[in-house]
Amino acid sequence: MRLKALGLVAVLTGFAAAAPAAAAAKQGIVEVPSAVVTEGLTVDQAIQRQAELAASLIRELPLASKSVFVPVAPAEIGAIDAIDHSTSPLPIGFVKPVAPSVNLAASRGDATVTADGGVIWAVTVRAESAGALRLHIDNVQLPDGVQMYVYSRSGEAYGPYVGKGPDGRGEFWATSVVGTEAIVQIKAVGPE
Repeated sequence: MRLKALGLVAVLTGFAAAAPAAAAAKQGIVEVPSAVVTEGLTVDQAIQRQAELAASLIRELPLASKSVFVPVAPAEIGAIDAIDHSTSPLPIGFVKPVAPSVNLAASRGDATVTADGGVIWAVTVRAESAGALRLHIDNVQLPDGVQMYVYSRSGEAYGPYVGKGPDGRGEFWATSVVGTEAIVQIKAVGPE
């Protein structure tokens, strides 16, 4: 698995009114009507589950986990604020490569072995001034029993991602987490 790009989402300082639907249609954007969902978790239940998962993952975070800092220049953040707000869809961030990329195979020695014989590995990605981070992960081919999560210390947690990721292609953009830090954590359960 390799983490090669970071989608940075900056907080915009003044939203313009949304572009009209005619402008969206002109750019080939398809609008889908909303639907009411009456089954499954409530919003509060989903938020609670995320917070519990994030807290569990933080407790398991290896002390020797890797840390990657992605520099963001003030001009890059300023460019987002300067975007023409009448465009649709409204660009809200930019893609910045993680250099060098994080390669799990090359950093196996950084993993922590759990009491039950499992293994946990993590990398923390930080980008100052970011409003949110969205990570692009590729070359994913997790064996059976191995799970990957992307989360923040503030209670957002997404996953588990398994196998070759959500669509089975071996690469995907993880769900954005709000803030200047995102943690990717991989867990392999111990022998039963």
